[in-house]
Amino acid sequence: MLLLPGRIQTVLLSNTSVKLAASASLASYKAIASDMEITLQGFKSLKKYEFFMKLDDLKPQRFFSSAELIKNSSYYFVLPNQRKYLEREYLHKSGLYRIIQPLDTTSSKIEKIQESAR
Repeated sequence: MLLLPGRIQTVLLSNTSVKLAASASLASYKAIASDMEITLQGFKSLKKYEFFMKLDDLKPQRFFSSAELIKNSSYYFVLPNQRKYLEREYLHKSGLYRIIQPLDTTSSKIEKIQESAR
């Protein structure tokens, strides 16, 4: 799960119609448990390769990975060179995503932005 400030995380979780949750930290469970309507015990009972999915207002469902995935898990992982290719093609070339630079919050920069907006 992404580590986001509490308010942003709450907004993000409440604005998604498809939610997936798998094995994670206790803090992550607590953050998403009520939104997905899953008890903490339900999360703790997840085994390796299991996850919950909740769609819109429907009840959450538990999914189990196939035995084939568990036996041959390395076959289904992306190699580093494949990952670089996918990032280049889908993140950078597609035009759907862009890199966001950190916001400069120095007072002089903010004053310049306010002046240009007038």
